[in-house]
Formats: sequence, structure tokens, C-alpha cells
Amino acid sequence: MTQWDRYKRTIAEESDRFRALLAPLDSSNRVPSCPEWSATDLLWHLAEVQHFWGEIVARRLDDPDAVSPLDRPDDHGDCLALFDASSEALRASLDAAPTTDTVWTWSHDQSVGFVVRRQAHEAAVHRVDAELAGGHPVTPLAPWLGADGVAELLIDFLGVPPWGAFTRTGGVHVNATDTGDQWTVQLGSVSGTSPASGKSYDDLRTGLVTEGDFSATVSGTAGNLDLWLWGRSNNVRVTGDAGVAAELRAIVEETTQ
Repeated sequence: MTQWDRYKRTIAEESDRFRALLAPLDSSNRVPSCPEWSATDLLWHLAEVQHFWGEIVARRLDDPDAVSPLDRPDDHGDCLALFDASSEALRASLDAAPTTDTVWTWSHDQSVGFVVRRQAHEAAVHRVDAELAGGHPVTPLAPWLGADGVAELLIDFLGVPPWGAFTRTGGVHVNATDTGDQWTVQLGSVSGTSPASGKSYDDLRTGLVTEGDFSATVSGTAGNLDLWLWGRSNNVRVTGDAGVAAELRAIVEETTQ
């Protein structure tokens, strides 16, 4: 099985679990990890996300504004039906598209492969939200998926663009105790002007995975580290400067909004 097959299987399995967890709930059930959301809001969110990326890939779009708009149903049951259609369409589009094909993404990686990987993590994190909404224990992420999720957040979501000037403020070491993966993240801010958009940034907080000093270490299983970075778990061990570790988590939260 290739890595792409593992991602696609994850999308299918996590999406099916997500649906099964939310089916018996309704808008009266709150999502503890997203306090402003009801179970129906969570269901709508992933339906909309999977519809969006399914269309991006199926139509090989290079403009996100070309995606067909989706109307939100009022009823929880109708949202379930919409999710079923969106999820089926996403899976079909990813199965039919070579991962090397070019599509629009928000990343420098403008490939179908980027979408496949991103949607695996999207479905997994929201499955955790669905478990919490239903009052169920959280099913651990597979170690490989957790490690890949940490890498995605620290390397793909964070980072310093080539046009930016980076000012360091601290460092954190992240240690996955089950897989052996480790990352050292230099925290700081970026200033500069993007040549693509013309937008100027002043002290935009970010992190950069690179060697260097650190004053805090965050340790845990790869899955727990991933969920900690996403604000879904505190089941990690922080040693050293807890404030610097909290800054890393806050920067990730800002970047993933």
C-alpha cells in the first residue's frame, strides 16, 4: 500500500466514523473542542470542506472562487444527507486523479497529493470532535498519521517565506515517544512584503523547523502531540519553559484559523 492509499483509506474510515458518531446527535449537542459549534455545525463544516476540495480536484480548478456554492440545510438529517454526497464525491475525485495533477491549494504545493494528505488529517481531527460531542472516549490516532500530522503543522502550516525576515524569540523541541520522530522549532515573527499579493506583514508570528537552542520540550505519542497542537488534547508532557511551549501551540492555532 502506498502512502497515498493510506491517506485515502484514512479519509474513508475517519469520514465514516465521523458520520456514525454525529448521526444520532442534533443541534442541541455541543462540541467541547469547538465551543461555538453544535453537532450540526460540525457536520455542516466537514460537508462543506469535502465538497470544496472534491470540486477543486474533480474539475482541476485553479481558482477557489470557481467552486459551486453549497447551501446549508436547516435540518440535521438533511445535513447528514449532504455530508454523504460531499464525502462520496470527494473520495471519487481523489481516486480518479493522479496525485501529481495540478490544482489550486492555499499552499506552495499545488498538487492533488496535497489535497489527499490534507483531507486525511481534516477528517481525523474532526472525527475526534465528533467523539467529544457525543461524550465518547477519543480513539487514538494511528502513530504514522499522528507523526505526519505534526510534520504537516510544523513544516507546512508554519515556516518562513523566502521574502520574509525572521526574528527569533525562542525554541521548542517536540518529541514523539512512540515513533521516534523529533522536531526542533524556532519561534519568532516574520516581517516583509509578499511579492505575489503585495501584502505587507509586520511581526507575523510563526515557527521554523531547524536546528537550534530550545528552552522547552513537549513529549507524547505522535497522535497526542498532533491533537495537542490542534487544541484537542492536553495529554502531553511539557518540561522546561511552559510559556514557550504554550506559545508554539498559540502560533499553530493562529495559523490554522
